[in-house]
Amino acid sequence: MDTYPLPFQYKENIAAAYISGTRNFGERWSAQLGFRLERTEIDAHSILPNVNRYDLYTNLFPSLYINYNLDNQTNFSASYSRRIQRPDFYELNPYEYYRSPNLFYSGNPNLEPAFIDNVELNIIHKNLVTRLYFTKEVDAYAEIPVPDRDENFSVFSYENYIDRQAFGISESYTWNTLNWWSSVNNLDISYSKASFNLTAPEPDRNGFNSRISTNNDFNLNAEKTIIAGLNYWYQFAGFDGIFETEAQSATGVSLQFLLLDKNLNISLRGEDLFRNAIDRRSAVINGVTQEIKNFYDTRQFWLSVSYKFGNDNLKVRSQRSGNSDIERRAGG
Repeated sequence: MDTYPLPFQYKENIAAAYISGTRNFGERWSAQLGFRLERTEIDAHSILPNVNRYDLYTNLFPSLYINYNLDNQTNFSASYSRRIQRPDFYELNPYEYYRSPNLFYSGNPNLEPAFIDNVELNIIHKNLVTRLYFTKEVDAYAEIPVPDRDENFSVFSYENYIDRQAFGISESYTWNTLNWWSSVNNLDISYSKASFNLTAPEPDRNGFNSRISTNNDFNLNAEKTIIAGLNYWYQFAGFDGIFETEAQSATGVSLQFLLLDKNLNISLRGEDLFRNAIDRRSAVINGVTQEIKNFYDTRQFWLSVSYKFGNDNLKVRSQRSGNSDIERRAGG
């Protein structure tokens, strides 16, 4: 029986070692310092198109966290971390898939990971959380449209072409003054500057991005066994890489019943009720205007039923698998 090689073979081995330490300085101050060392080996092959890639690289990722408790209601913390963002499998797979007769997508098996430096200052005072942050990305990867005027089609692929810096502030406020209503409200505003390393020069993109959201729970009876929810978010027009993005939003509702001494949980939930979570973006590449509209049909409805058995006093310890990030990148 004949055997055929897989169209695209991608192997990635990551070995990591880390060390961290925590130190308290009196009753108010504490600090944590950590280092993570990663060694990555990549082996990728395909026949058409012809791909033979082998990479071996080592990176060090430090992190620092400092915390200060002013009193029982106010806390300050500052942190620095360096992270790596690796491409998902579909962004690496070089085989083409068509969205329309004049538009197709293709991954890039030579994509490199992006490196992100992040500095944060957090202030917690009662129910208000303020976060100031600065983020720097080097060689970030993203979609890049390549139009062909003569053949009247466009190819979307992925390249490491973005250097980006962003300054921002976010506010989160929890309101629970009333016994029957609790609300968590968020606001995030940032200013970013992005430059592009492309064959055909493209101007920098500078501007603001902002988002607001509110999540509300309503207790409909005194026993708090019937709970309604109303959630909403709004993303203002802004910038994402080389694209200018239009505003989008979504509204969600929920209704939860806690029965049989709260052991039986029946939940109804709906998301994006008005179908407003539509990704609209545009860019001018090589003098050709690209306008994109992506709708992922996020309007969904769920009915879930669960029953809790056993002793309520037992403590359950959850554990996050070290492979969860790999599963996400593979589409699992």
